[in-house]
Amino acid sequence: MWKLKVPNAVKMFLWRACHKSLPTNLNLSKRKITESNLCPVCKREPESVIHALWSCVAVQDVWGICSRKLQKMKVRFHSFKDLLSHLESEVSEGDFEVFATTVYLVWKRRNELVFEKKFENLSKLIYNSYQKLRDFKDANASCPSRHSDRPQAAEWTPPQVNGFKANWDATIDRSMCKIGIGVVVRNWEGKLIATMRSQRTLFPEAKLAEALAALKAVILCKHLQLQNLILEGDTLNVVQDINAERRD
Repeated sequence: MWKLKVPNAVKMFLWRACHKSLPTNLNLSKRKITESNLCPVCKREPESVIHALWSCVAVQDVWGICSRKLQKMKVRFHSFKDLLSHLESEVSEGDFEVFATTVYLVWKRRNELVFEKKFENLSKLIYNSYQKLRDFKDANASCPSRHSDRPQAAEWTPPQVNGFKANWDATIDRSMCKIGIGVVVRNWEGKLIATMRSQRTLFPEAKLAEALAALKAVILCKHLQLQNLILEGDTLNVVQDINAERRD
């Protein structure tokens, strides 16, 4: 589990689920916090961890379209820990990573239903799962990504000890009339802190796209309340303009 190439938040969630420490209705009712132990999604069975994340009919719909391997697996497992042990021996590392990221979002969807009365549809949940995993892998790739409008960026250099660095970038897809914006934040050890990715309709100039990416980086880092921060981009004229504004 700990060797999976998924965000640390996903690993910690899996650990909590294995130790039955999630606040399911069954766990909460045992502690006299809630009256009903029923699943808030299907309202049919007690909401244990394995029910909430695997055997609930609404969750089985997710696994039915997520992976062929998961489609063919049995529904009943004694515990979530048993399920993970089975997955480790029966599915590929890639399928396991998809499962881990998806089950994390399944629990997030459950909480949104309980607290916000929202319930994300299947296709969006699956899309967000693959997107989250792709963003993480892109951010941790050993080789720099390719860009159509500029040469590859120089090798990443870490900030000073206890510092953080936010790298931003923007790419233009003229065939689809869209731009892609990405921000990656790492600490001085190179460990991933946060990522952000979004798409926008095409800007007339690449410089404006890069400027928007820089703005998104600033907003993200402000939200994270990071200190000792370096902001770094690949487009020289945007960086020069930002530095000029700071001097003024």
